[in-house]
Amino acid sequence: MQFQVVGVIDTWEPTPRFYDPINGGFQEINEMFIPYSLTLDLELVSTGSDWGWKAEETTSFEQWLNSESVWVQYFVELDSRRDSDEYVDHLNAYVGEQKKLGRFERPVNNNIYSVVEWLEYHEVVANDAKVLLGLSFMFLLVCLLSTIALLLTKFVGKTSEISLRRALGASRNTIFKQQIVEVAVIGLAGGLIGLGLAGFGLQGIEAVYEAPAGLVRLDWTMMFTAIGISIVSGMIAGLYPAWRVCQIPPAAQLKKQ
Repeated sequence: MQFQVVGVIDTWEPTPRFYDPINGGFQEINEMFIPYSLTLDLELVSTGSDWGWKAEETTSFEQWLNSESVWVQYFVELDSRRDSDEYVDHLNAYVGEQKKLGRFERPVNNNIYSVVEWLEYHEVVANDAKVLLGLSFMFLLVCLLSTIALLLTKFVGKTSEISLRRALGASRNTIFKQQIVEVAVIGLAGGLIGLGLAGFGLQGIEAVYEAPAGLVRLDWTMMFTAIGISIVSGMIAGLYPAWRVCQIPPAAQLKKQ
């Protein structure tokens, strides 16, 4: 069978695959699409999900086409809430008329979903991912608290050096900036190490969840964002220790020496 190519799609890789989450939201994007109108001419049957409100035995394409099987995922564009309500009313009216003809025996349950709601309805993103996201933020908070304690110990240990520099003319502002730059460098180093560990972790997640190739990955945007978060987090964690060490009177510390 021969087909004529009438157009070529540019790079288009929606993830998740919102237009067909029933057959897998993270499957590979289809490489070819054919017009819906060819269904009848070529007798194309559905290879995906096929539902119906009653059990029917079909032995031919025509019987399947005229059956109560539902195999089309239908998308509409509604510009306002009013349009959405009117569309639901239209669906309910249609179902009501069909019920009078003996169809649709089940209670009316017509709903329309946005793209995001549609993906949530089919649970495209597993709850495990949300749990892991929450745990990651909690772990970040714990790390920030631990970093504050460690930096406070580190900076207080340099009290003698800082007091001597203050006595030689260094201002509190200069000392404070130096400590912040130091924790920023520590944050940068931590971010680079974290990227390496994240790479190994993603390989483990890909193996455990049997994710399609290329789905679990680190792109440049994620890498720079991760490093940025690491640096900013380090600087935030260093604000109090740096401020605290700048409040120590240099004279009292120098007398002890």
